[in-house]
Amino acid sequence: MPLEAAQAELNVVAAQLSRENPDWKTLKLRAIPLLEQMTGQQRPLLLLLLGAVSFVMLIACVNVANLLVARSTARRHEIEIRLALGATRSRIVRFAMAEALNICGAASVAAVAVAYGGLRLKPLAARLRRADELTVDARVLVCALVLGIVASLLFGVLPAIRSSQPRRAAGMRATVSSQRLLVAGEVALAFVLLVGAGLLIRTFAAIRSHDLGYDPHHVLTNFLALPPAPDGSRTAGVALYARIQERLATLPGVRGVATASTIPMFGVQMSMPVQPEGAPDRSGAPVASTAVISDDYFRVMGIPLQAGRWFTPGDRDGSTPVVMVSESIASRYFGGKAIGRRILIPEFKFNIDGGKEIAAEIVGVAGNVCVNSVEDCQAEHIYLPESQNALRMENLLVRTEGDPKAAIRAVRHAMYLEAPTIPLDDPQTLEERTQYLTDGAKPAMWLLGIFAGLAVLLAAVGIYGVSAYLAAQRSREIAIRMALGADFGDIAALIYRGVLMPSACGLGAGLVAAGRTRLLKSLLFAVRPGDPGTLFLAGITLLGIAVVAASGPALRAGLSDPAKVLRQ
Repeated sequence: MPLEAAQAELNVVAAQLSRENPDWKTLKLRAIPLLEQMTGQQRPLLLLLLGAVSFVMLIACVNVANLLVARSTARRHEIEIRLALGATRSRIVRFAMAEALNICGAASVAAVAVAYGGLRLKPLAARLRRADELTVDARVLVCALVLGIVASLLFGVLPAIRSSQPRRAAGMRATVSSQRLLVAGEVALAFVLLVGAGLLIRTFAAIRSHDLGYDPHHVLTNFLALPPAPDGSRTAGVALYARIQERLATLPGVRGVATASTIPMFGVQMSMPVQPEGAPDRSGAPVASTAVISDDYFRVMGIPLQAGRWFTPGDRDGSTPVVMVSESIASRYFGGKAIGRRILIPEFKFNIDGGKEIAAEIVGVAGNVCVNSVEDCQAEHIYLPESQNALRMENLLVRTEGDPKAAIRAVRHAMYLEAPTIPLDDPQTLEERTQYLTDGAKPAMWLLGIFAGLAVLLAAVGIYGVSAYLAAQRSREIAIRMALGADFGDIAALIYRGVLMPSACGLGAGLVAAGRTRLLKSLLFAVRPGDPGTLFLAGITLLGIAVVAASGPALRAGLSDPAKVLRQ
């Protein structure tokens, strides 16, 4: 069905629902294509990848143009002989363009191998949606080949035209100026990529160090599924959970054991609207996640107590129903004073059946925890004591002193001794279950980091080529300067100025471009796109690389023998 037709039908449905439910007058439904729903979240990452690839391609083309310009200058004598023998300027241009296309052909063959290898790098493609469908097909090959030919023609035409021109001093100066301009351009592009990589590295570090509201380190998790109770009673189940916790707590290296129907990212998902006793019905309002937990759950998870008390053994079946709520619920619905207030909750059965609503007293307020992302840690949570609401499906949490995976065999053996008929699923650490929270920036960091590294490497090669070309072109001038008394420092400074000045100009242009980019905003966390520290480090890094790249030609020029150069 076309998207327009689907949206029209949804508008009719929304209008009908609004008429049947007066409280839903603002109801709006929007049709979203399935492909967009599956891959829409990857759009910023893919656009970032496209930009990084384009920048690296431009830098590579600039380097090729620089090398072709240097080659055409070195072959000036050959070109003049060809012109003297009757070759036309158009023939010289075609000759130079053919060399550029040969370079493009060889590079395209190598690029295909690199593309096939890149798809097999797990850090690059594993986190992308439908990554298993990515392949280098005929369309990709044709597109890459066409782009390569176009790039060769665009960046090879200037050296080709210069090759066909007669020699003159102004032409040499124009060649040097154009090379310096190209150096400034590739430094600007490399700076933008390096800043982007630095921002994503800082984002990843900030996410990894962000307080999730609980401590995911050194916790082993297992999912337990007890058989349904024939009479629906939870007495036997509560007793079994207690025996399991007591046995596991005696294992060496175990600091705490708890059970919970739901942990922030896994388990029996239950939710209900927060309904304070006596307040208007909120059945259509947003819902809060509900978890049935044992008394030691908060201690094992490392969730702090903000007000009130924890659950105690006195909160047992038959006593006053009690609950604990997250800090977000306390502040949103009770103005921060939730202790002693009552909310309506379903009467949970052991076999995970719902019963009538009952009023439960809020005895404690726990800290907020992050569930969907590190940017949204205000999710609402309601906690029910296991002794009053035990379910037959629970998560087993074991906090250890060291590596939790080292305790897997001991936990399995203890579980077998206590409940040999209860199967355990494959254990996972809490860090593994929360990995999706902290690894969101990793693919972008890997991708942009690799392309930034390639850009910096290509920029260093370009700077080296330009500095070597300048040293070769000014060899006679350098020899005369040295004969007139110039020392090593003067000659080295001459070469360094030739590349550092355009590099500084490139950094200025890159600084403007990096400060205005908005593509990274959706991928950043706890860092601004124009972060001064990242900009400074990227600039210093590129200037240092420029100095290192120009050091070889500067040393050769400063240590050259002026008499030998002048005799030549």
